[in-house]
Amino acid sequence: MDKTLILPILEEFLYTYLPKEKGRSANTVLSYAYTFQLFFEFWEHCDGTEPAGIRFADFHDETICSFLTWLETSRQVGASTRNQRLSALKAFSAYLKKRHYAVSHCFCQSVSKAEVKKAVPTRFTYFTTEEIKAILNLPFKQTVSEKRDRVMLSVLYASGARVQELCDLKVGDLIWSDDPKESCRLTLHGKAGKVRIVRVSPRCTDLLSRYLENINLKNLLSRDRHVFSSQTHEHMTPSCVSAVVSKYVKRARSSNPGLFNCKKYSPHSFRHSVATHMLAAKISLPTIKNFLGHESIQSTLVYAQITDVAIDNALAEYWKHASESLVLADNVNKKEDIDLVSKAKQLKNELSE
Repeated sequence: MDKTLILPILEEFLYTYLPKEKGRSANTVLSYAYTFQLFFEFWEHCDGTEPAGIRFADFHDETICSFLTWLETSRQVGASTRNQRLSALKAFSAYLKKRHYAVSHCFCQSVSKAEVKKAVPTRFTYFTTEEIKAILNLPFKQTVSEKRDRVMLSVLYASGARVQELCDLKVGDLIWSDDPKESCRLTLHGKAGKVRIVRVSPRCTDLLSRYLENINLKNLLSRDRHVFSSQTHEHMTPSCVSAVVSKYVKRARSSNPGLFNCKKYSPHSFRHSVATHMLAAKISLPTIKNFLGHESIQSTLVYAQITDVAIDNALAEYWKHASESLVLADNVNKKEDIDLVSKAKQLKNELSE
């Protein structure tokens, strides 16, 4: 292996060090791989050099800063996304300093020149209880896809799951009680491989149960099947979930012109919504923190700033409410010989087996 070339050591970092030595999740590896895929696109655009030919000595003090500027101007990403890409570069730099510093000094120096950019706080979008009612009480068609969508939207709201957690949810992750009055619990696989168990409402439990029975998945043989699938993929993608959310928000907005005043909603809006409504129902912040799977209470405190939400009497009452009855990815410049993202996806599949 020519240690003066960046690609061989980068692949060692992505596909051996991160998952096998550091225990990083497949989603983390995929995110890091995408960062470097973008970087190679930037390099080829500016220098014309193929990824396989880039050497550590080719880096200058301003190389990484120029890449981050390119992300903001050409790719039009925000400060938070820019910082996310920088974080991946810094992780690789830290690895190089421990194992390959003699040949990677120029790269590490370039990364050290880049600063984290202060991101302008943005107000997250969430649904009011009336808007949740409008979405979940829509007249869903009796087709396979719309029956699935009805349950999916209900699970998003009832569980507060991240979109990737929803996509990764398998039949074996559902914990059913022998007591018919007891609601179902979901085992959610979150960031950095962390697992949490959340209980959903009785109405959502009933919807899930009937849905799985209708598609013949409520059995032991289907434990490794994903709960939600698209017409083309057994494992649904976040972009597909986003399209589903957009579809029904648009439909609900047309029927309720006085609601849905935010310009754009996403699957994450359901997560924001359940947290906001739980806080309004006087559920404690530590409880909400554990329910959402936040690593720090600071992440949960953002919901304490919401003041324009009607206060419900209790979470049980909010479950009984009528409303409970019911990440697009940028195109990647891929090459057949050098495709870090595809390799990361393959690794993710291998790790999940």
